[in-house]
Amino acid sequence: MSNETCEHWQSLFSRINHYFRDDIVLNGTEHASKEVPCGNFLTMLVVILNPTMRTTRNFFIFNLALSDFFVCTVTAPMTLYTVLYMFWPFGTALCKIAGSLQGFNIFLSTFSIAAIALDRYVLVIFPTKRERQHNLSLMFFVFIWVVSLILAVPLLIASDLNTIYEDPSCGIFLRICHEQNDIWQTMMISKQTYTLSVLVTQYAFPLFSLVFAYTRIAHRMKLRFANHNITLPNSTDQNQRRRLVYCIHTIFFFLSDNFFFRKLRGVVFSSNVQRSQKNGIGREPTKCNNCGGVKTLLTTNIDMEETVALNPETDEQL
Repeated sequence: MSNETCEHWQSLFSRINHYFRDDIVLNGTEHASKEVPCGNFLTMLVVILNPTMRTTRNFFIFNLALSDFFVCTVTAPMTLYTVLYMFWPFGTALCKIAGSLQGFNIFLSTFSIAAIALDRYVLVIFPTKRERQHNLSLMFFVFIWVVSLILAVPLLIASDLNTIYEDPSCGIFLRICHEQNDIWQTMMISKQTYTLSVLVTQYAFPLFSLVFAYTRIAHRMKLRFANHNITLPNSTDQNQRRRLVYCIHTIFFFLSDNFFFRKLRGVVFSSNVQRSQKNGIGREPTKCNNCGGVKTLLTTNIDMEETVALNPETDEQL
């Protein structure tokens, strides 16, 4: 196939890549600059370089900074690309990393917040048992990493590429990166069981830990004030602190749901891919001798784009 023909079909496939965009994206986001998480990077740098800051409790903060750093530098750019474009050009390895790293970051961040609350609970309730505090903090730290890695492994295995069309002679490879239902069926744990396990470990358990720890801390501090005849802060300060705690719990409640919304979006997206395959798109990866096998699909989609551009009412009907 000549270079001009390959360039022609590559241009058409690029238009299809934009045409299948399934999200409403603000104009200009294709050229958005990458965010640099300077604050998180400096936090990790301070903890690593300063020997006095290398405590178990500070490493909980290090976990939060590390997870946010990965979100800004790896997860967010890859997620933005999947929102803007349908096809994945980065290969199988990055597809698996993108799918599992997003879940790992959420697990690491959520468990770190819960561990900070439990560590403060132990510090307030058992102030004289320093050795126990250190051992529990170290145990929390190891628990966070082990459980986060274990929960991210199924996502690493299930994420894979689905080939829609390929033509090596032209360098055209149309592949979609998402969780494969066929892989889930071959795994020891089903997708429903995994989702339920994540719901309990990543949402219910941390939320219960936060409520339990800070409720007990508030009760213990109130008793200490009463036993020492210390005047409690006025009602205005109490209301402000109470509102702050409510805001923190509300933010935690909604942010932790992002993972499940992503899972739901993946299920809907998979159903759309399966429906497109039933219509004749991407049933078997084939080579393009004269690129005639997809000529009808390309012509139909391009004509549809031109019709929508000429007739605004058609866009509403679609």
